Amino acid sequence: MIIRKPEYYDEFVCTANKCPFTCCREWKIEVDDETNEKWKKLQAPEGVYPVRKNMSQYTQKKDNMRVIALNKKHICPFLNEQKLCRLVCTFGDDVLSKTCRIFPREIHKFLDQEEFFLMPSCPAVIDLMKKYPNCNYIETGAENIEKEKNPEFNKLNFLRNVRSIFSDWMRRKEFDPQENLKHIFFAALELWRIWQENSNEDFLFSDDFNAQIKKNLKEYKTKKLQKELADAISKIPSDQESAIFEQNELFLDLTTNYEREGLYKSELKDVLNKARLIEEENSTFLLEQKRKFNGHFSKWQELFRSFLTAEIESDCLLPDGNLQDFIVHLEWIALEYTAIKQFLFLDWMQNGSLTYEKIRDTITLVCRMTGYEEDDIYEYMQDCFDDVVWEWGYLAFILT
Repeated sequence: MIIRKPEYYDEFVCTANKCPFTCCREWKIEVDDETNEKWKKLQAPEGVYPVRKNMSQYTQKKDNMRVIALNKKHICPFLNEQKLCRLVCTFGDDVLSKTCRIFPREIHKFLDQEEFFLMPSCPAVIDLMKKYPNCNYIETGAENIEKEKNPEFNKLNFLRNVRSIFSDWMRRKEFDPQENLKHIFFAALELWRIWQENSNEDFLFSDDFNAQIKKNLKEYKTKKLQKELADAISKIPSDQESAIFEQNELFLDLTTNYEREGLYKSELKDVLNKARLIEEENSTFLLEQKRKFNGHFSKWQELFRSFLTAEIESDCLLPDGNLQDFIVHLEWIALEYTAIKQFLFLDWMQNGSLTYEKIRDTITLVCRMTGYEEDDIYEYMQDCFDDVVWEWGYLAFILT
């Protein structure tokens, strides 16, 4: 079995009580069945209130899963005043649920390999992305399956080739990260067009189909084609003013449910108040503010290039996924990036500063808010857009 992971994966260490944005608050902490059975036989450590018969009684069913019931402040009842887990302090790591033991690690299991990632909904992971701006992905182990006898590998290898090229594109330094994302989406839609034109099941992933796709992918790798694509995209007019309002609406839409549930109050209150006043601002003033903000934001291109590369690597290729899933996740990454940038813009308008700590914590927050399950992402896309696969112009518009 091949094991694939980013080069910084083994460097991750939970910072525990030094964490600026603990994962023990304001989101669902799943408790697996095996852990719950174990908790039924254990009494909670001293200091956990209210006192109950066993640890399982501190859980509840929510959204078809068992989760830890947070207290009135939306904090895990097992977190102590020093921001340490009472369960770990009393029993050790083995008593934790699978979610708590693994987070922020994520594992994707394919037929021939397992891929290990670190999710950006943890500030320590963002620190590693900053430390490794040109992160390589390391593969160890050996293949233990005959690929030529399994047709699923044709699709898998095609999607891996696409991911590899798009990751390389995101690493390009001659364009800023959001321009790279526009180019990537443009190429993805071209592949989608070819896919749809060849809907014959016998043809899809046949030798002829793969030969056609390989030809396109090879062309996409050439500097000449990339320059032609970039030049063509740069000539498309953009409506800066309308884009600001659309970015703001997307941000409000993504955060409304959390506000309604009283979550992340301290982080969201001021920026949401500002977001709701945006349409009252003078357009000339807004455009000038955005221009100045972009000047500050551009200083952090290396970090966002690293972040977006990691997102493409971890989110676009999933077990049992297909090209449409790949494209929908590219769109989700664009929404995520738009929300992060809009949050920072709103905060900058009020405070006039853009520090690494603010950027790191904003990425962490937005990634927690957008960490939807696959079905929920599709439901959101279907509810909010005419088609789950966007026109290229819309992605370019929100990334203006």
